[in-house]
Amino acid sequence: MTLEKAYALKSSGEAKALYDEWAESYEADFADAKGYSYPEAVAKVLIRNAHAGLQTVLDVGCGTGLVGQALCKLRPETLIDGLDLSQAMLDQAQMKSVYRDLFAADMNAPLPFPDQHYSAVASAGTFTHGHVGPDPLPELVRVLASGGLAAIGVNAQVYTSLDFASAFAALDDQIENFRTIAVPIYTGGQIATDDNLATIAVFNKR
Repeated sequence: MTLEKAYALKSSGEAKALYDEWAESYEADFADAKGYSYPEAVAKVLIRNAHAGLQTVLDVGCGTGLVGQALCKLRPETLIDGLDLSQAMLDQAQMKSVYRDLFAADMNAPLPFPDQHYSAVASAGTFTHGHVGPDPLPELVRVLASGGLAAIGVNAQVYTSLDFASAFAALDDQIENFRTIAVPIYTGGQIATDDNLATIAVFNKR
């Protein structure tokens, strides 16, 4: 499997097929090999901005569980749920024993959670080339509790090309304290500089 194949995905069906096949070797082939530091960066941003009442976190596009693993190390008492399109990836995440529940779901459809269900929402690696665009953002805000915190990572090139800034601006009546933080996606020196940045959108639900 290659990053180029992931970036070339054109549908949820293609994404599910690729990640189902990639699941068992994903961390060795990609995360470890390329110094994939993005999940830890998102976890650190979330915890650094969280208040003492943080109880439940939804890890969106959790994959093999790297964000959840980082969150658990930083704040072990937090209850973390994971959501991903690929059941095979969720099976890998389950083995980390850091999630309360794991859900197989397509982010391009309504999420299987009630309104204001989570204290926080986090995501790393889901909003990128060939994956989902900004359309799911209202659903992420919907499931976030009033006063809840989001740390949503978006590939920096995609943030610009798909105009995530306008998508977040359209949610202005529902969110507050919006800011962005630039972080490297990789620290292993394996990826060209112009595709090694993510924009983490941080905000609270009104």
